[in-house]
Parts: sequence; structure tokens; C-alpha cells
Amino acid sequence: MEALFVVLLAGHLLCVNVASVAPLLTIWWERLEARGDRDAGDWGRTILWHSISLLTVGVAIGLLLGWLHWTPEYAAALQRLRSKVIFGILELLFSLVLMLIQVVW
Repeated sequence: MEALFVVLLAGHLLCVNVASVAPLLTIWWERLEARGDRDAGDWGRTILWHSISLLTVGVAIGLLLGWLHWTPEYAAALQRLRSKVIFGILELLFSLVLMLIQVVW
């Protein structure tokens, strides 16, 4: 069970970290596109779509990890940190909206 937890946690961290960096790289590729490099813009949009997918997968894995380790103590701790949990969820949704806006833009 511990090995599964380690693999899932590693996958979760990889997904959310790559998903958070990729939009910053696409800004650079958009700049190259503005200078005439059409392939850079296409590459940036492709990476951005993959970033959105990775964010979704990372959140799903995170929820799975929370479900696998759910205990009454864990629930009580989250209840004490309720505002931080809500802020985290809003932050994830805001990131997703910004990435979608960037794809459309």
C-alpha cells in the first residue's frame, strides 16, 4: 500500500508542477510567434492543452490520495483549515480559467 501511495504522490506532484510551469513557457512561445515563428505558437498551444490535461489528472490523483487516507482525524484537520481548503480549490479553478483564456487568446 505504501508503494502505491509513493507512486501516486509522485505522479500527482509531477502533474501539478508541470501544469504550473507550462503556461509560463507558452508566453515565451507566443512572443516567438509574434516575431513570425508560426511553429512556436502551435507548439505553445499544444503544450498549454497538455498542461490543462495534466492539471486535471493531478487534481484527480490528489483527490484519490485524500480518499485513500481519509480518517476522522484527517476530516477534523481539514475542518479546522476549511478556509484554506476553499481558497485552494478557488486557486485551482482560477488557474484553469486563466489557462483556458490563454488557449483562446
